[in-house]
Amino acid sequence: MIRFASFTVNVTPPVGHALCGGLVKPVIGVRDPLHARGVILDDGRTRVVLCAVERILLIGR
Repeated sequence: MIRFASFTVNVTPPVGHALCGGLVKPVIGVRDPLHARGVILDDGRTRVVLCAVERILLIGR
């Protein structure tokens, strides 16, 4: 039997966190939170995770 589960996780960087390894200015606020969504399939011997993460859109000022 295959078991199935879905998940959604907030992966928004916290305020003050440097983005892109410090190449982009730190987060000063959050307008739209970012999420990772996916499914987990498990047959008792093997577990597979399929995950999609929203990408960050940076808009210059």
